[in-house]
Amino acid sequence: MEVIKYNRACLASLIMLWVLLPLFLLLISEYYKNLGYQVLHEWLFLAVALTPPIVLKGKMPGLLSLEGITYHQLNKSLRLSLKYRNIANRTVSNCTPILEKLDFACNIKPLVMKVEITRGGQAANITILDRKGREKGGWAEGLSDIVEFYKDFEQLADPSQYKELRGLYLCWATPTEYGKGIRQLPYKHMTILPPNSTNEVNFFDLYVINLPTEKGEYRPHLVMRIFSEYGVGPLCRICYALPLGNKNQIEITFCISISGEPLNKYVVEDKLIIDISILQKTETPKECSLKLSSEKGNMHQIEAIFKGDVIGGCRPWRLDKVL
Repeated sequence: MEVIKYNRACLASLIMLWVLLPLFLLLISEYYKNLGYQVLHEWLFLAVALTPPIVLKGKMPGLLSLEGITYHQLNKSLRLSLKYRNIANRTVSNCTPILEKLDFACNIKPLVMKVEITRGGQAANITILDRKGREKGGWAEGLSDIVEFYKDFEQLADPSQYKELRGLYLCWATPTEYGKGIRQLPYKHMTILPPNSTNEVNFFDLYVINLPTEKGEYRPHLVMRIFSEYGVGPLCRICYALPLGNKNQIEITFCISISGEPLNKYVVEDKLIIDISILQKTETPKECSLKLSSEKGNMHQIEAIFKGDVIGGCRPWRLDKVL
């Protein structure tokens, strides 16, 4: 990793200060001792002893370690996060997570679910678009009974970002205060990591939702709500929707970097693999299985079971259990 390379170079550059500076102070100390300045000799000798740790602490960067990709089971979604630990003996401030890239590899093309809250917050309009911004599905309105659910689905992405996401902020589970942005919502993309402390970068929520198709039918889709610098609530980055068949496999390649002070950029690249099966297609409640793992072993395989207890368009399925 970049951090390890940096530390090797750092240790090589520190040898001048670590070895030569104490040697220089020692020579001056002996010189003053010979002149009879015993007190000055003792102080300089103490400076020789303290120089290496002071130099090391002042020059060595912080060190992060990825403890793994974790999950949190919510009522209607499965939340994925990346858990980091500061393994250096110093505090790292202004830690900022950035989604450097995110790409899909699957046999179905991801769509974009655009949500607009209207009528003074009393209804939600939902439009299904392809990644070029063209409408691919009907839209529903007047969903006042579940409008509270869809208030968290309004997105920041514009059509130029539908095709690819590059260089965008994510958010921390435990952020530090860093001002406010759109709609006076607080920013949540900065934090401080004391020595040996941990924190999580919230990545995205996974849902199964009945969404409209071009034929006017409602079909279950895997919805991926990617978070932004505003946290896990309103104003997410984007919502991708993937139509589900009886069996699908989705691969999501991503790269997330963390920068901070003092911290050389720490980069994590991996591929999430999601195997999807519709366990019960016609019975009520319907069941859908998501098996998640990562190519590099940062995430242990889990299975999430969603159940479609409700009938009707644009309704989310319930996350029943995680195995």
